[in-house]
Amino acid sequence: MKSAVIKQLMFIVLCAAFFAACRSGKLSNKNVADKYYTTRLQLNPQYVVEHRSADSTVLYLRLPLKDILFKKDENNAFASRLYLIVNSFPDFTTKTIVDSASFIFSPEHRQDSTVVLYKNFLLKLKSQKGVLHFALRDLNRNVLKEDFLLFDKTAQSPQTFFVTDNTGYPFRDTYYTCYHVFL
Repeated sequence: MKSAVIKQLMFIVLCAAFFAACRSGKLSNKNVADKYYTTRLQLNPQYVVEHRSADSTVLYLRLPLKDILFKKDENNAFASRLYLIVNSFPDFTTKTIVDSASFIFSPEHRQDSTVVLYKNFLLKLKSQKGVLHFALRDLNRNVLKEDFLLFDKTAQSPQTFFVTDNTGYPFRDTYYTCYHVFL
């Protein structure tokens, strides 16, 4: 009789432990793959700024398409969405935003993984000098890449002119060979 009571008690304890172990907290849908595959899931944008006039600045973005996640949409076509936030600060120590802009764009999908996305954006910066903060997010992958760039709109700034190739996009090389084609 004692062994039957002990068996029932053990069965109840095991069932309670099983149900307690199966019940957990909230399920997370956070993408943690970047902790394991940091280089593959990282965006690698490059930015160049050109000041065309006192109130007109052009931001050039260069991003390899292999860094972007394309998903099939309802039309069975591959699509991606990127979200770029640009904030202007007076310097690195100040947290006050002077200007800001945001852009959502969808690059065209290509089968070739070596293709690079070139995109330009018009900015209206009020201040003459400062720091630009870029936050580029791949909305399909939910990956964020933040970068900073000093800007200077004074007359002798190197950002008031730059060298372009035959497509109109700026060179990003630190040196040029005789094989580069300039406009």
